[in-house]
Amino acid sequence: MVFFPAGLFLCFRKLENAHVFAILYGVLASYFSGIMIRLMLTLTPIACVLSALSVSTLLDTYLAMPPASGSDSGRASTRGKVRARANAKHQLCGAVGLTLSSISSERCHPGHLL
Repeated sequence: MVFFPAGLFLCFRKLENAHVFAILYGVLASYFSGIMIRLMLTLTPIACVLSALSVSTLLDTYLAMPPASGSDSGRASTRGKVRARANAKHQLCGAVGLTLSSISSERCHPGHLL
């Protein structure tokens, strides 16, 4: 639920048909889940979608690789640097994914790791 409002905000930044649908669905589902707890099931799908949108935007922003530039003589070293950055990017994404999954599993089953 931390990234849900951020995803809703990102939809407001670029109003397209899909984003307007997500905004309406998110606002109405939040309202109805607040009225009756059983209607929390209507909030879950859009909360996941908007959270994924905000996490994806966050990762794209901070893990963007700069374009490779240089002469032909330094091209081999540039390729090595690009590969190293790509590997670091994949490792960081994996670490973030593992961290988020361990946090969510700890919330679902507290104390199971002890």
